[in-house]
Amino acid sequence: MRVSAARYTFRAGGCEMAVCCCYPKTTVMLEDHWPPRSTAFRKLLRRSALRRSSWRKAVVAVVLLTAVHAALLVWGAARHSPVWDEPGHLVAGISHWTFGRFDLYRVNPPLVRVISSLPVVLCSPSMSWRGYRDSVDTRPERSLRRTFVALNTTRLFHLHTVSRWTCVPLIMLGAYACYRWGLELYGEGAGLLAMTLWCCSPAILAYGQLITPDAAAAALGASAGYCFWRWLRREDRTEALAAGCTLGAAQLAKTSWIVLFGVWPLLWLLWCVGRPRRAATEAVWRGPAQFVLLLVIALVALNLGYGFQGSFRKLADYSFVSGLFGGRSANVDGGHRPRNRFEASWVGQLRVPLPSDYLMGIDLQKSDFEGKMWSYLRGEWRLGGWWYY
Repeated sequence: MRVSAARYTFRAGGCEMAVCCCYPKTTVMLEDHWPPRSTAFRKLLRRSALRRSSWRKAVVAVVLLTAVHAALLVWGAARHSPVWDEPGHLVAGISHWTFGRFDLYRVNPPLVRVISSLPVVLCSPSMSWRGYRDSVDTRPERSLRRTFVALNTTRLFHLHTVSRWTCVPLIMLGAYACYRWGLELYGEGAGLLAMTLWCCSPAILAYGQLITPDAAAAALGASAGYCFWRWLRREDRTEALAAGCTLGAAQLAKTSWIVLFGVWPLLWLLWCVGRPRRAATEAVWRGPAQFVLLLVIALVALNLGYGFQGSFRKLADYSFVSGLFGGRSANVDGGHRPRNRFEASWVGQLRVPLPSDYLMGIDLQKSDFEGKMWSYLRGEWRLGGWWYY
C-alpha cells in the first residue's frame, strides 16, 4: 500500500506549528516558540474561549426558553376549555381528511386544520354530516360544530387537547425564527431578546394553545419574512427555495398573508435601488430570476395544499356574494345574491392561479365584513362598529 505524506508549516503570533499529514493519520508537531510569546496570540485564544463560553450559555438559554414556552402551551391546551369556534375548525379538519374537500370553513385556509385534526381522526369520533352542503353563501360548519359537540360530549375536552398539542411545533417554529433573525441582525443578545418577547407574549401564549390559525399564521409569517430577508442578502437558489416554501405555507395558514404577494415585490425593488449596481450580466439577472422562481414556488405550494382543486378556473365561472367581487347587488342588507361583476368583461376570461376554495373563502369573508356586525369597545356596543374599529 502506498502512503502519501506532506508537511505544512504555519506561523502565527510568535508560534510556529508544523503539521505532518500522512494517510491514514495526521500528526501535529509544535516547534520553536511554545507557548507563544505574542500577546496578540494569547488575546486571540482568550477571545475564542469567551466566544465558546458565550455560545454554550446561549444554547442553554434557548433550550430553557423553548422548554418553558412549550410547557406553558401544553399545559394551557390541556387545562382550558374549547373556545366557541374551535369545534368548527375541528369538524372542518375532519371533513378534509374524510372527503378530501376544502369547502368547509373556507374563510380560512386548511393547513392548521389538517394538522390539528389528524390525531382526532385517528381517535374515530362520532360524526354526523347531516346539513353539510356546499354553497357559496352559507357557513355549514356552524351547525355541524353543534352536532359534533352533542355527539362527543364525554370526549370533547380530550379531543380538543390532542388536536391542540399537534399545533405546538408550529408555534415553536415562530420562536426559532425570531431568535435566528435577531441573532443574524444584531448578535446573540438580540436573538435571545426576540425569542423571549415571542415566548412571553400574552397573545402568543393565549392563541398558541388553540387550533385556530392565528398564532400558527404568525409563526409561519415570521419564518417566511426571515427566509425572504436571508434571500435578499445572499440571492442564493437555496434561500429562494426556502422563502418560496415558507411563503406558500403562510398562505395556507391564513388568507391575511396574501398581502405579501404585493409587499415582497415592493421590498425587493427598494432593496435593489439601495444597493450598488452589478457589472456582470449574470449577476444582474440572477436576482429577478430567483424572485420570480420564489413567487412561482409559493403559488405551487398554495395550490398543492388544496390538491389543485379548482385551480386556474376562469374568473367568470365563479359566483360571488360580496360587493367587492359580485357587485352592489350581491350583498344587499345582509342578503346574499350570488353574482359576478366580471362575467361580462374580458377580465372574466382570465384564469385565476389560485384554488377555488381559497378565492371563494376570501369572497365569503369579505361579505361577512360588509354586513353590519355588533362591535364592543370601551364599554359601548355599536352596530357596524367605528371607523377605526
